[in-house]
Amino acid sequence: LALLTAVLSALAPSLWISRVEPLRALSGNRGLGRAPVRLGRALVVAQFAIAVTLVAVATALGAELERSLSSDPGFAREKVMTALFNPTSAGYADKDILAVIERIRTASSEVPGVESVGFSMSGLLAGSETNSGISFRDPRVTSTRDNYQHDAVTPGFFDTVGMQILSGRGFTPMDAGKTQHVAIINDAFAREIFGNIDPIGQVFGFDVNPSDGDFTIVGVVTDAHLNGVRERAPPMFYTSAAQYGFEHLSFLAVRFTGPEAPVLANLRAALAKAEPGIVFSSWKTLETRMVDDLRGDIATTKLAAIFGGCAILLAGAGIAGALGYLVVLRQRDLALRMAIGAAPGNVLRGVLVDALRLGAIGGGIGLIAVWLLPMLPI
Repeated sequence: LALLTAVLSALAPSLWISRVEPLRALSGNRGLGRAPVRLGRALVVAQFAIAVTLVAVATALGAELERSLSSDPGFAREKVMTALFNPTSAGYADKDILAVIERIRTASSEVPGVESVGFSMSGLLAGSETNSGISFRDPRVTSTRDNYQHDAVTPGFFDTVGMQILSGRGFTPMDAGKTQHVAIINDAFAREIFGNIDPIGQVFGFDVNPSDGDFTIVGVVTDAHLNGVRERAPPMFYTSAAQYGFEHLSFLAVRFTGPEAPVLANLRAALAKAEPGIVFSSWKTLETRMVDDLRGDIATTKLAAIFGGCAILLAGAGIAGALGYLVVLRQRDLALRMAIGAAPGNVLRGVLVDALRLGAIGGGIGLIAVWLLPMLPI
């Protein structure tokens, strides 16, 4: 890019040289000397170096964003509509929220195109995160950190958002009330805590000592980038919302088929009719949540690309001005060479080579700067 800009910027001075009239040029003065030209060349080289650095950074950022958006986030990015809600803020008592959740589920399921509905406490890429300290009952297992990320979900939530059960089972409607408390862990949790030990059947609790509220692990689910597209999937565990408390649920996920717009419109209308007192906000597909999570990086990439493009234009204008000024200063020398038989093409090639040299030096310095950037301490 730097070399192409240099060649294009040198065309105007080169064409001007080809039209120099030797006798008129020989009668002119030689200008102010070489110092201004050297300064101009140095500035042009610096402009090219900055431009190449900015363009390279923008390209690298764009490639990283493309990689992040195309990588597997651990959930289904398409055909899953999500929303946030809060029954407690709408005035419902904790004992009434189960009925509210069921009305929301029924109303959503009846919308044409909806395949399944699920709820969770924190959700995916929703800006919510809960961490809890836990203690393991198997003496062979020790905690490697003070807190682990935790979410409470309803049966069918994993299927709705496209998270797969790797071993064991998912939650069922039977995981409620006073039955044995159960939990599902993700693969990162299983690797970090249990290693080669089979996690199915392992017991842990929020209390240091064993209690009736302890959880038995019944399944392992795939890892998912819940907190950020570019963040590593955290070790986490899931509990049944029926056992942890329906009042904590605030994330609705709906898997659908067909066009997005009519499904969203029908969902809004159905929920407004079923629960007019609850506000459902932040309606987004999981794919949109991924893009929103990277919005700051996307803006940075665009700015870097704009600045790089402007720097290339400035460098092009600078090299054209510097070479033009050089031609003016050297017009007697050039005219003398042409007067004694030098072809205009040879002079033209000399200017183009000069432009390429400046572009190559500036581009090389820019590439070295790009290579050194990752080594700088942050």
